[in-house]
Amino acid sequence: MKLKNILGLLLMVAAFSAAASAQLPSLANVGDDMYTSEEDGFEIAVPDGCMKMSSSANGRSYTCELKEGRIVVNVDSGTTEIKTDKDVADFLTGFKTSLSRDPGIKLLGESPAKIGDYRGAAYQLTLDGDKTIMVAVVWGKFAVTILGRANGKVAGSAELIAAAVQSFAFNSDDN
Repeated sequence: MKLKNILGLLLMVAAFSAAASAQLPSLANVGDDMYTSEEDGFEIAVPDGCMKMSSSANGRSYTCELKEGRIVVNVDSGTTEIKTDKDVADFLTGFKTSLSRDPGIKLLGESPAKIGDYRGAAYQLTLDGDKTIMVAVVWGKFAVTILGRANGKVAGSAELIAAAVQSFAFNSDDN
C-alpha cells in the first residue's frame, strides 16, 4: 500500500479551499439522504447528487463539495496485506508521520477508530487553518480514508462536516 499516494491524493483534493457558494449543496438540508457506493460498499450522509467519483490505479476517490466545506472518501486497494495489530500500528505510524510532515497541517488530537473489521485512527487537525477531521482505517488489502474539511467562513460548518464523516458506514457484511 502506498501511503504517500493515499495521503497525497487526499491532501491534493482537500487543498483547494471550500467556497461558500449558494450554488453548492448544504449539509443543513441533507435530511435522510445517504450516498451509497455500490463499487466500494459504503454509505455516508451527504446531499443527493453531491458525490463525484474518480478512479485511480489503486482505487477510487469520492468528493462532495458543500457550502460547509468538503467531504472526501478514498478507497485504496494496495498490495500490502494488513493482517495483524502490528500491521495496523505500522500503517498508522506512517500515516501520522506523513501528516506531521505537511506544513499546512496542525495535528490537534487522535483517537482509535473502528468501522466493521477495519481499524485505524481518527485525527482532529487543521488544514491550512480549516478545522478538519480525518479517519484512516485499514484491513486486508484495503485502506479507507475519510476527510471532512470545514469551511471556516460558514458558521456551524465544523459540526455539520463532523456529523457527515461520522455517518460513514459499510453497507454490507463483507466489511
